[in-house]
Amino acid sequence: MRHLLLAPIAALALMTTVAWGVDIETEAPVTAATLYPQGASVERRAPFEAEEGRHTVLIIGMPARYRSESLRVTGEGAFRILSIDERRAATRALEAQRRSPSRDLQDAIQKLRERKAFANNAVQAAQRQLAFIDAMTKAQAAASTGEDALALVNAEQWTGMWASVGEGVRDALDTVNQAQVEAREIDKQIAELNAQLRDVGVERRFGPILAVEIETDAALSGNLTVKYQMDNASWAPVYDARLTLDDESEMTLVRRARVAQSTGEDWEGIALTLSTARPSGRAGAPDPKLLFARIQDEQEDLRKQLRSRGFAADSVQMEVPIPTYVPAPAPAPVVMAPGPERAVSVAAIAQLSGETVEYAIPGTVDVNGSGEGKQVLIDEKDGAAMLEVRATPSMDKTAYLYAEFENADEAPILPGRVSLYRDDVFVGTTALQRIAGGETSFIPFGSYDDIKVTHRELERIEGEAGLIRARQTERRRYAMTVEHFGDKAMPVVIRDSMPYAENEDVEISLRADPKPDERDVEGRKGALEWRFTLEPGAEQTIAHGYDVTYPTGVTLFLPR
Repeated sequence: MRHLLLAPIAALALMTTVAWGVDIETEAPVTAATLYPQGASVERRAPFEAEEGRHTVLIIGMPARYRSESLRVTGEGAFRILSIDERRAATRALEAQRRSPSRDLQDAIQKLRERKAFANNAVQAAQRQLAFIDAMTKAQAAASTGEDALALVNAEQWTGMWASVGEGVRDALDTVNQAQVEAREIDKQIAELNAQLRDVGVERRFGPILAVEIETDAALSGNLTVKYQMDNASWAPVYDARLTLDDESEMTLVRRARVAQSTGEDWEGIALTLSTARPSGRAGAPDPKLLFARIQDEQEDLRKQLRSRGFAADSVQMEVPIPTYVPAPAPAPVVMAPGPERAVSVAAIAQLSGETVEYAIPGTVDVNGSGEGKQVLIDEKDGAAMLEVRATPSMDKTAYLYAEFENADEAPILPGRVSLYRDDVFVGTTALQRIAGGETSFIPFGSYDDIKVTHRELERIEGEAGLIRARQTERRRYAMTVEHFGDKAMPVVIRDSMPYAENEDVEISLRADPKPDERDVEGRKGALEWRFTLEPGAEQTIAHGYDVTYPTGVTLFLPR
């Protein structure tokens, strides 16, 4: 019987040494993030200490917006994770207790607006007093001058009345002036506080408190790692292309990333990775579109055809074609004095996995939560530059310098804006298209004044009737001239175009001397290209044009 009594007592003593249901609060700052072109994967680390038993670790500091379905919690230590709960009600209580700079500024602005309302009330009251005094004065004057009318006051009372009126007017005007001065001062204070409020930027809003239930067989110090996806973060590539014109020209492509996040929480000292993956984009093929066929009237069909060809259905006018790339005139060169030696930047480490590239930024990075961009270096690529000059004389009388760049890496170079420098002189910006690994691309570097181009029309014949067949002909003849005033032979590319027809009754024949080296360049119908090397002091003339024949009795639209 004694042994039976001791067993429950021993069990009770054992139970009192084990902690049950203890809440352990901890914060989980951001320690690592992988940014995508749109969105991010974020990792937080929450350290805690726990006694033996079952506990709830409360992780405070989660963002207000993240993808709940992506939430994952893992642990380091000899404990078991039993469940994860998002407590949003607790977050609202936390927000109510928290004071923030923006909330303090908003409260101060509200108090100033209330003071201004009192000042405006004083102005309105004083203005009504003035209106009443004015009305009483006019009434007295009318009564004094009216026939057979008794004055409101006799002559002996005028002196006292005017003194009272003057004193009342003065007091009312003083009230108006003082209230207006106070209102202006309040407006200045409100403007200053609004400026401070804008400087505060995006305010951090707390998300749910994560309640992670754990169980451990012994006291320990452990860590919980929280991972999730979020949308309000991104990165985009930005580039500098630097061309050095020497006997052997070289080009350096500096790749940077502009990173930003607008959670309101500053990420301090995090491990930053940039990925070209797009997890926020479409993950699978879309369903096909359902096509509904119907018969439409002739007028509707005509309007649709006109719109598909660039016409306005009502005015029947064609839109003016816009060239793919017409660089703006380069600014006047600013010669920079020789500066100190450039500091060496540490490049990111690139990892290629299929079509996805990840760049691990060395060291740690701080990214503020206001949404303002921060630039980090990815890498710099140097190499010999093959130069050529391109011109489209029919559209622009300026020749432009281009440098060929080869992407020697397996990883692609992503589309982005590139700032252009020629011998350390800024010459403009342009859009850089995607360059796959092993591919080459030509990058423009502004105008090239050593080569001059001209374009002139030699002949234009419209609607000439044929002698045998019932057809008419239109003829165009042009001449393009290229002159080289520099001291170095330069490859030259001249581009132009000729019409093309979709109607088999329209025949178009090219007349060119010399013949173009390529037609339908880059798959663009009618695009022409001549390539040649121009020696210093040399001149090249290209005669070209076309004949267009089509049936009589129809109207032909022929650009240029």
